[in-house]
Order: sequence, then C-alpha cells, then structure tokens
Amino acid sequence: MPYKEMTLTIWFSIMDIAAVNTHVFLDATKDNDSITHHDFLVSLGRDLIKEYLASRSAIKNLQRELHVTISRIAGTARDEQLLIPENPSRRRRCHICPRTKDQKHSTYCTQYCRGVCKSHSVQNITCNDCADS
Repeated sequence: MPYKEMTLTIWFSIMDIAAVNTHVFLDATKDNDSITHHDFLVSLGRDLIKEYLASRSAIKNLQRELHVTISRIAGTARDEQLLIPENPSRRRRCHICPRTKDQKHSTYCTQYCRGVCKSHSVQNITCNDCADS
C-alpha cells in the first residue's frame, strides 16, 4: 500500500472514530431527542463545509450552475440577479444538445437561465434537468 493511501486511510479512520464518539456523547447528553447516526454524519458534514461554501459562493465570476448548486447545498437564498438573462431575446444554443447540432433557440431555462430547445424542455420552458429536481 503506497504511503499516501495509507495516510488517508488512517486519517479517515480517525475521523470516523471521532464522529462515532461525538454521536455517542451527543446521545448520552440529550434527554430523548435522539438522531440517527446517518443523519448526524450528514449534518456534521454540512456544518463542516458551510463556511467554505459561503466563501466559495462569494466569488463573483463563479459559474451560474455551480453557484446555484452551492446555494442549494448551503440552504441560502439564490441571487435573483442570476435568474435574469442578460439579453432574453438573444438566441442561445441548447445546453443539453450536442454542440455539433448547433441549434439555437430563443427559449431558455428559467431556473438556470441557459438556452434550451423544445425537445429538452417542458411546457413552462424549463430544461429536463431542472424539471426533474
């Protein structure tokens, strides 16, 4: 086993032991409001990355889709400014179709403000990816 992999294995084992010990300690100190181990690990992970996500979200030239994903994970409100297209009458290439098709349409996804063709959208002009979520 290479040195880096062994170091990571040891590090994650220590982190796992610390998380289990913290969950046991939390269950022992709380009266009757117990949380499952999985839910505890998910909330612990989100709490650990919350500060990083806030600093990452503050970057001005961050990709729109990445900013929306960070906002959804962090639970913060999205910038309404991101949803307004720069020029709604401008024809855009469908972001789902392959670039070789080079089909440009005047419709765009209202959630991500990206171009979308009629075959990849639903009635309210939302791309299929946004409609599923």
